[in-house]
Amino acid sequence: MTIETLYDDFIKMFPEDNSFFQNLEEDTGVERDTMMLMFSMIVCPYLIKIVHEDQEKAKRAFDFIEQMELSENSDIISIAEVGVLETIMTDDHGNYMERIIPYLGKESLESVKHMSQFYDLNPF
Repeated sequence: MTIETLYDDFIKMFPEDNSFFQNLEEDTGVERDTMMLMFSMIVCPYLIKIVHEDQEKAKRAFDFIEQMELSENSDIISIAEVGVLETIMTDDHGNYMERIIPYLGKESLESVKHMSQFYDLNPF
């Protein structure tokens, strides 16, 4: 897992949803070299979608986020925490945390617990 291939590594796990990713890339205009934005603006909507539609995909996706949390690269960890988990935690359109908590690994769950203190949230 490298910062340069992070987004491509993620979307390769879900080739059947390639059009979803392409459409969001076009709609948002986010450049592929801005990983934080790619994950917050494209991967997060996908995560919310699959949590509602496909438990197996959601498990694989959040396993990937957990691997990001376990990375030795602090930039990758930041993308997992800020670009994904914090984005979902602070989303104004719905309380998605309750739905994603069952899919979170140990490190991801610890990050959510830590961040929830700063937002006065109790997602548990």
